Amino acid sequence: GDDRLDGGPAPDRLAGAAGTDRLTGGSGADRLRGDGGGDTVEGGAGNDDLGGGAGDDLLVGGEGGDVLRGGAGDDRIDASERGSGKKGDTVPGTRDEVDCGPGQDVAVLDAADRQQGNAAKITGCETVIDRATATPGQLALFAP
Repeated sequence: GDDRLDGGPAPDRLAGAAGTDRLTGGSGADRLRGDGGGDTVEGGAGNDDLGGGAGDDLLVGGEGGDVLRGGAGDDRIDASERGSGKKGDTVPGTRDEVDCGPGQDVAVLDAADRQQGNAAKITGCETVIDRATATPGQLALFAP
């Protein structure tokens, strides 16, 4: 069925089952996995490892250096941290890794908070939206 799993401040390991699940981590370094179905997986603060599994999923990283894997399906992966009310990665040296997987996926991120030296590693995404760029229609990419 459709489940809702909420983690606490400690590191959490949550896994959804068949159905449309909502998994929410806390402030720890969480490992959250969706399954078959259109799941919503939110990491919260901390360096999280998120996976959507099969289905058209929404993954939201939150504050910290996160690894987000979409899996099969048309996923939306938000590594921007703006969904958490923040303005980009606020911890120096943290970065997100986004692997969209197969499907027509969209990744949303703050490609880099240049003052903090943070950047995102992006793989296999059909569309990338950079919320950090001041100019509409422009994507800011930086090579190491």
